[in-house]
This record gives sequence, structure tokens and C-alpha cells, in this order.
Amino acid sequence: MCDWKGKEKFVKARWRPSALMLSAIGNAASFISLCMCIGVAVTLNKLVAHAYYSTVLQGVAYSVMEDDPKTLDKALSRRDRAAWWDCVMLEWQSFIDQGVFEEADLPPGRRTIDTKIVLKLKRDTLNIPLKYKTRIVARGFQQELGVDFFESFSAMSHLVSVRALLALAASKGWVTNQIDVQTAYLYGDIEEEIYLSPPKGLEGMIPPGKVMHLRKGVYGLSQSSRSFYKLLIKTLKEFGMEPCTEDECIWKMKHDNGSELMVATVWMT
Repeated sequence: MCDWKGKEKFVKARWRPSALMLSAIGNAASFISLCMCIGVAVTLNKLVAHAYYSTVLQGVAYSVMEDDPKTLDKALSRRDRAAWWDCVMLEWQSFIDQGVFEEADLPPGRRTIDTKIVLKLKRDTLNIPLKYKTRIVARGFQQELGVDFFESFSAMSHLVSVRALLALAASKGWVTNQIDVQTAYLYGDIEEEIYLSPPKGLEGMIPPGKVMHLRKGVYGLSQSSRSFYKLLIKTLKEFGMEPCTEDECIWKMKHDNGSELMVATVWMT
């Protein structure tokens, strides 16, 4: 894809394509991008703009009209099945990369917890699809307290603390940044002995007769949030930070020279 910024890079030539021309293009977005790359500016009037957007939206109109698929089978029966499958495989690969589970035989007297694939299509304000999102989640309601988990609480910053910290940063001119940990729950270690069955549609990803012996947290489990919180707190302590007395989820660290202060807040959803 061509990297371009501003009109100054593609104003070498200018012509007005007809609506019929744009309608004949299979992918008007690629056509416009090509024109910009080769140094041709495309002037869109109302008729051309209508043809352009009609062509661009033709491939996603069905996604706008349809709801998010409830199952993987439903997703693979749609026109955008390739995008859904790639998204599912990306989520499964994250399980492999993080070492979330080990293939194992189910011990006698133990049961597995079912899993499912949650499919979500992120849209913009005009309801146009932007991003395919997939999450493999455990059916946590099948867990038994005292067997599959013991504690599920994980602390989180109070909203008033976050507001006060942002107000202080604005008044002091501090530099602020936000970090979003992708697949955060897959990093926390699971202390309990938990076995999962693969979600419907991905049974062939593990050998027949085997189950998923969990080593890391999975979305949907009662203790996953707590597991990641414990890992995060451990990491912040190793980094040299310490919690505030007023809010244990507000962490601070002062550099040796005393002139710079780092403050972090923990917000988990």
C-alpha cells in the first residue's frame, strides 16, 4: 500500500473520471489509491462520489445489514468467511504463543469446562465494519467454587482517582499515555487444575481424546482477571514502583534525581 500524506504528493495531474468508469472498477478504493500513488489527483463530484461509495460499500453492505454471527459455522457461511477464519486463527495462535494450555488426557473423576467462540464486528459511527474481533472464552458459569476457583476479586482504580490524576496531569503539564494489553488474561498463571474442551469448530486443533490442560488464564474464567492482576502488580514492583496509600491501584515511582515522577493507574475491564 502506498504511503502518502497531503495533496501535494499527487497533484501532478488532474482529471475527472466518469461515474460509469468508477462503477466498472471492481474495487474503487484500490483505484483511488493507485491514482494517488502514481501522482494523479481524482476530483470527485456528487455523481462520482456516489459511484465510489456505492462500489466501496458493496462489499460490506451485507455486514451492515446482518448481525454479528453467533457461531463459527454461521460466520463461515457468510461472504466474509475468509476474514472471520483468519481472525479465529489469530486468536488460536495467541493461545499457542502464550502457552495457554497443554494437550492432556482427562484424569478420572474430572470434568471439562466448555468453551465457545465469540465473534464481534467492530463498526464506526455509520455502522460500517472496521475490524473483525474474535475471542475464545470459557463458560465460567460451569465452574464450581472451591474446586475450579477459590478467589475472583481483582482491584481496580476508582473512577474519581482516575479523574483526579488526569486533572493533576493537565495542570502540571505532565505527559500522559495509555497502554492497552492485548489478550491480557492469557498472561496470568492459573494455579487451579482446570481442563477445557476445544470450542465447536476447532475440535480438530488437538488430537482426538485429548483435552486442554490450562496453564494460563482464559477469558470467561472467574479467576482470570485476578491472575492477570497479580502478574501486573508483580511486574510493577519489579520495575520499582509502589502503590499509593489512598488507592492501591495508583502506582508511583520517583527517579533518583527527584525531578521526574512516573504515575500509573490500573484499570481493568
